[in-house]
Amino acid sequence: MYEYTDWRPTEYVRSEWAALDDDPVRWKSGREEIQLHLDMGIRCRVSNHWDLEGIDILKHCHEHQVNYDDKNAPSEWHLPQPCVFGGSMSVAMQLAYMDGFKTLVLLGCDLNYRNGKPNHFTDKYELGGETDAFYANKNALWGHVVAINTIARKGLDLFVVNATRGGDLHLYPRWQRNG
Repeated sequence: MYEYTDWRPTEYVRSEWAALDDDPVRWKSGREEIQLHLDMGIRCRVSNHWDLEGIDILKHCHEHQVNYDDKNAPSEWHLPQPCVFGGSMSVAMQLAYMDGFKTLVLLGCDLNYRNGKPNHFTDKYELGGETDAFYANKNALWGHVVAINTIARKGLDLFVVNATRGGDLHLYPRWQRNG
């Protein structure tokens, strides 16, 4: 979306692993995306399977290999090691908390992955595969349930608000624009 906005992140987080191992096109695309952010001077915190200079390698669990309906699916984050279940957004939330942030404003979390159609908030985003949309949406949603469970059960000083327009993530309060 950089062609449409001047906003740039200060950090880039990417935590997927298994989906890229068997897909050389997505592997190359992901590598190029990380390199783009490195070239812009953005801190990149990524899974340990990327072989790029200048990245911060995340050490995390391997719960990315389970689905929300698996008996081994997590019910809480296991900090200080980031829990990778639920995707990059979940990992980014954990890293932000561990970096001392007390309020997280989520943007672009619409849980709107669709098979063979443009996904999320723009038609520029990737097209989903044949069978992954159902589990992608359910796993991401369960990743947010895990976040809420962790905040409540561990008494974390963390407030999360959803600033995404529309979408299917209704677990957090919505950002209310003043005026």
